[in-house]
Amino acid sequence: MLSQLNQFYLEQSEPNRNYFLALREFINNYDEQISEEWKYKLPFFTTKTSPSVIFGKFKKQDNPILELLEQTK
Repeated sequence: MLSQLNQFYLEQSEPNRNYFLALREFINNYDEQISEEWKYKLPFFTTKTSPSVIFGKFKKQDNPILELLEQTK
């Protein structure tokens, strides 16, 4: 059975799937302290020292979005 993270990427239509997969690869390879998690039914990329990044898409237009979330102290 596929993880929810992998299922998210595979369910995306093209060209969004390629967009998300390229960003996923870039973020995961950027720093080994980055971890990918499944939160709120979306992929999250987090570290202890930097803001979180979340992937998603606008439902009506089916456009992908990438949002940078500030961490609270």
